[in-house]
Amino acid sequence: MLMIRWILITIVLTTTASMLVIAVLRFFRPRSEVAVLVENVLDLAIVAGYKDFEGPEGVRLDKKLEDLAKDKSGAAEEASIILLAYSLGEHNAEVQECAATIRGPKVVEMLKKYRRMPPVPWKPRYLVLKLPKESRESMYDTALDAIQHGKVLCD
Repeated sequence: MLMIRWILITIVLTTTASMLVIAVLRFFRPRSEVAVLVENVLDLAIVAGYKDFEGPEGVRLDKKLEDLAKDKSGAAEEASIILLAYSLGEHNAEVQECAATIRGPKVVEMLKKYRRMPPVPWKPRYLVLKLPKESRESMYDTALDAIQHGKVLCD
């Protein structure tokens, strides 16, 4: 009887903790138009990553990042800044920095904000793409430095 009670308590606590983690992650989700742009890129990056960013998935990811860099909307600006915190493939770091720096001084405060308080992946599957602290800070610092010196990091 005592063993059954402990099993039930463990199940209830585990379920409650899981629901709390999911609720907290959803709380940090950016506004919906930004989240959709970020999710489209991150989902493609996960699929492309399974194939070492080769093949049609890698091509679609490259195209999606290039389209995001060209998009002048406020949602695209914020999505570009958020994506600096994620690993999207080795050569895509250049595209990510291009997408951030092409926007110029108007995104400096957003860069500083996300450097200080990195975006929290709102879906657990995005944790696999999150850059380590040093790499993430380097991405933000590179973009900030370029903008402050009037440079755009695009080929």
